[in-house]
Amino acid sequence: MSLIELMVVFLGVGLLTIGGGLVSIPLLLNIFVEGGVLTSTFFYQLVSIAESTPGPIAINLATYLGYIQANVFGALLATASFILPSYLLVELMYPFYIKFRHLHVIDVTMKVLKLTVLSLIGITLVRMVEHLIEVTFIEGTTPWIGLGILALI
Repeated sequence: MSLIELMVVFLGVGLLTIGGGLVSIPLLLNIFVEGGVLTSTFFYQLVSIAESTPGPIAINLATYLGYIQANVFGALLATASFILPSYLLVELMYPFYIKFRHLHVIDVTMKVLKLTVLSLIGITLVRMVEHLIEVTFIEGTTPWIGLGILALI
């Protein structure tokens, strides 16, 4: 993956993930595992490491994935690209939210966003449990990855 592709991927994921770091995992899984860049076992190992190290899981995961793709510069680029859209959206949208937060449509939109976030976290949970079952029982490998995934739950 080139540096431009890495930047575009993390700008997109950073723009689309509203609601916390766990929401980014299904998107990154689709891009890196289903795109053939990483194996699912390696990806879930990275998720376990990102969860166990200090800091937000999504930023840690972006840093690790960037490092794997392009060393230190890739780590910095992926992390900055992941953070930038959220920062800009908050800076741009906050004045409008303060002005219009009393409107019913804003309240409904926030409730829909909360349900969407819960759904994406649920998808992540199901995929991680599926992988845990596959790694532990079907492939017969050491369940350390599975235990790390269970720690996330």
